[in-house]
Amino acid sequence: MVLLICVVLIGAVLLAAVRFGPRWLLPVSLGLSFGSAALFGPAAGLAPLMGMLAAAQVARRRSFGVVVAVASAPAAFLAVWLLLLLDAAARDGLVAEVTSQLMRLGLQTADEQALRQIVGWVARLQPGIEFISLVLAVALGYRLADRLARRWHLALPEGPSFRYWRPWDELIWVAVVGLALALIGHGVLFELALNLLVVMVMVYAAQGLALVRFLAWRRGLPKWLEGVFYLALLFASGLAVIVVAGLGLLDTWFDWRRLRPAEVPGETDG
Repeated sequence: MVLLICVVLIGAVLLAAVRFGPRWLLPVSLGLSFGSAALFGPAAGLAPLMGMLAAAQVARRRSFGVVVAVASAPAAFLAVWLLLLLDAAARDGLVAEVTSQLMRLGLQTADEQALRQIVGWVARLQPGIEFISLVLAVALGYRLADRLARRWHLALPEGPSFRYWRPWDELIWVAVVGLALALIGHGVLFELALNLLVVMVMVYAAQGLALVRFLAWRRGLPKWLEGVFYLALLFASGLAVIVVAGLGLLDTWFDWRRLRPAEVPGETDG
């Protein structure tokens, strides 16, 4: 529900800013931010500001990737804030409260300790999950604004089709830093490492899905057969995420879709 609200707010603010100008819409966006935060939480409160940042980059004619990256900056601040806010004691209290609420709602389990551990891991990974959710909201909000802008004869930088999407190659260093911190860090650094790795797994899983979508389109597979494959991935759950993320990581190295620009011999000489 909150994700849908964020998508609508980001798309509406972006479209209105492109139509009427970012400066005129800034006071309205601030009011929407306070109202959304009061009604739906801090993530929804950031959505209008993220829409304004996206509009500012569109006005500068930035590419789709730069628009999404800059607009996602508030999501990074929210993730860091959540990471620093929830220390061990606060997290244990939150886990106990959520576990008791789930039990009262009728969630039966033979091992209450196992349920507590699951809730505990979700609480530890909440910053990364919130960040990925807001980045997804920016991408979907941009797509929504782009569809509506065409009807009003407005121009937005065209984003790539999902089957051609790939993250920047330099993001691999985020995964490397996450692995290093997971091995040598402790306390807040270890929690940061876990969330960095979760974010990168989801990024490469999205790249893996884009690769699968590209191969299905290239081979001309029927839509129903492609849908059955995605449904199987959904039922496979965690294992499917790991496999698809592995495909995305391999595509970063081997570039199976040939999306990198061809190098001209001698272009970088000297």
